[in-house]
Amino acid sequence: MGNILGGGVAILDEAPVSKDPDCYCPYDGTGPWFTCKPEEEQKPRLAKKGIASREGCPPETFAALLKKAAELKGDKPAMKVERPVPAPNQDGTVPPALEDEKWMTWTWKDYYEDARKAGKGFIKLGLQKFESVSVWGFNAPEWMLSLQGATMAGGKLAGLYPTDTPETAGYKVAHSGAAVVVVEDRSKLDRLVEALNKRKDPKPLRVKAFVAYGFTPADDEKVEVQGDKKPVMSWAALMAMGGKESDAELDARIAGVSPLGCAALVYTSGTTGEPKAVMLSHDAIIFTSSGVFEASVGPTHNFAVLPEQERFLSYLPLSHVAGLMVDMCCPMSLTAKLPCWCTAYFARPYDLKMGAIKDRLCAARPTAFLGVPLVWEKIADKLRAIGAANSGLKQSIASWAKDLGLTQAKSSLLGGDGYTPVGFTLAETLILSKVKGALGMDQLKYAATGAAPIRVDTLEYFGSLGSLAEAVALPIPVQSGVGAVLH
Repeated sequence: MGNILGGGVAILDEAPVSKDPDCYCPYDGTGPWFTCKPEEEQKPRLAKKGIASREGCPPETFAALLKKAAELKGDKPAMKVERPVPAPNQDGTVPPALEDEKWMTWTWKDYYEDARKAGKGFIKLGLQKFESVSVWGFNAPEWMLSLQGATMAGGKLAGLYPTDTPETAGYKVAHSGAAVVVVEDRSKLDRLVEALNKRKDPKPLRVKAFVAYGFTPADDEKVEVQGDKKPVMSWAALMAMGGKESDAELDARIAGVSPLGCAALVYTSGTTGEPKAVMLSHDAIIFTSSGVFEASVGPTHNFAVLPEQERFLSYLPLSHVAGLMVDMCCPMSLTAKLPCWCTAYFARPYDLKMGAIKDRLCAARPTAFLGVPLVWEKIADKLRAIGAANSGLKQSIASWAKDLGLTQAKSSLLGGDGYTPVGFTLAETLILSKVKGALGMDQLKYAATGAAPIRVDTLEYFGSLGSLAEAVALPIPVQSGVGAVLH
């Protein structure tokens, strides 16, 4: 058994051996500290000054940060989603986005209050301290509320990828010791139950209940899991149940949560065996999220430093650490700590598959956007195809504008001469700004790519759009959170 220690600082020559076959052994030697037990925590390592100091980013829990955001910006929108999600057309096209005022909206006050209801509901369903809540489904407000509710109740969230096979989902539910499983649709519930019933685990599953946020189960519906009947309830029923419970138990649980305690299990892809779970603390996630945006993005791009709305588009898997930080933690942290307020807009579940992410960008007009290389490359390829279909005159004008844009972009990068080519302002006004507007990127202050190499021609294409280029090409500093791999 191998171990990742202290964010990859060192590796043991030999894995420690547990004297108790039912428990992972604690590390009691010298060197970087680690643990495989979610109830244990590490003493914080703080710098004397700067963003890594106690003053720069004090250790906090999700619950404390969310409460602060709700108190300061309670009436501002925190999450927006199209409900019901318009179904794709039969001809394979995608229906237009709903008008902004028709999107279902949670204010920061709503977010905090519903998170508390979720926490009380999970406790009522039997969630104990340090146990897990698993979520299997596409990004949605209920996904984030499940995380907040689970951690308020003293537990942790174990996210599943929407694309996980039922067998992988079943493994993660069993491995994480999930007490409550939140599912998006009927298909996922049925396939997960089937996979769980096929498992031959040495220990019984801890699952006590299922909660559905994409469909309404029948009244008093139950499913059989390894011989036991488990209740299935709707998200609305969970909210109603939590709303009736006393605050006393939840407040006691919140008071007992440490910033250094495990907040989430983030699973590896499982390409070399079963997926491994990395334990991430509240502090590790909050510090990394805050550090990236406050130390590099804000001062450079005038992001989050004014009392105005900043918008994010949530489409990357929330079970991945990038989605968790950018879509959930960053908006909460920035809203709680800086003059701005942040709003997460949720994409439709089929947007990536059907090439409709541009439609959601146009609806949300994000001010910050993280795209994996494939997303940027698909957008660039589609725009090239549109440009190639234009008349010769239009192509000539577009080429003139993009040549000036790329020259401007390269001159503004580190090592550039800062030269603004003659005609760039005209090209930006007449051509480039309209292209960015058609992409929904005209409000972007900061954009980034990561997770894999990106083609140079893609960077240069977006560079040719002028002011967008610097943001796309700007690297985000990667900071390791402290975690342990559970085998």
